[in-house]
Amino acid sequence: GGGGGAEAGSLLELLEKAVVLQEATQIKDGYPLIAEQLTAFAELLAAQGCLHEAMGYLVQLPPAETVDDPAALLMHRIHGANPNLLMAPPPVPYDVVHVPESSAAQAGYQPQAGYTQGYEQTQGYEQTQGYEQT
Repeated sequence: GGGGGAEAGSLLELLEKAVVLQEATQIKDGYPLIAEQLTAFAELLAAQGCLHEAMGYLVQLPPAETVDDPAALLMHRIHGANPNLLMAPPPVPYDVVHVPESSAAQAGYQPQAGYTQGYEQTQGYEQTQGYEQT
């Protein structure tokens, strides 16, 4: 509804003031005090397809201090959608767990019984639905 537009407007106003304050004080350490708001605004931009602009805000933030940092997760998602926005991939914002290939078989994983059968039935149906020209 209309609440999203008001939120975006408020975030934009806050960020404009922060940028002006940063320029006036010559602080070059990014936006550590408004990181949460800046991340929310970048997420709104990304949701609207403005990936370049969203990434521009995210790179101004200090490096992530935690594994599940929302800004780091968003940066990773945006980079996945458009790798050309950064010179190198951002750090992976989550713990990587290597799973051996055989673990699925050891856990008793079996494909769903009807999956391949349903596919074969669909193929047969499509093949029998030819049109005859008269």
